[in-house]
Amino acid sequence: GALRVANRLRRAVRAHRFLATEGRTVSLTASFGVATFPRDGSSQEEMIRIADQAMYRVKTKSRDGVATREA
Repeated sequence: GALRVANRLRRAVRAHRFLATEGRTVSLTASFGVATFPRDGSSQEEMIRIADQAMYRVKTKSRDGVATREA
């Protein structure tokens, strides 16, 4: 379920046009890392570390994506 939610949020952010100065709009993208308990960690700190590492893999590879520990 977490991957589905992260992808839905990512698509919603990409589709939305944010109002900038002087009536211009700006589009954004989002990158998400997903960790699953207990497979990826048994503590809050482990889960955040794994999700953070996954998110940075997305950011360095392509941006605007979702990754898990394996992907």
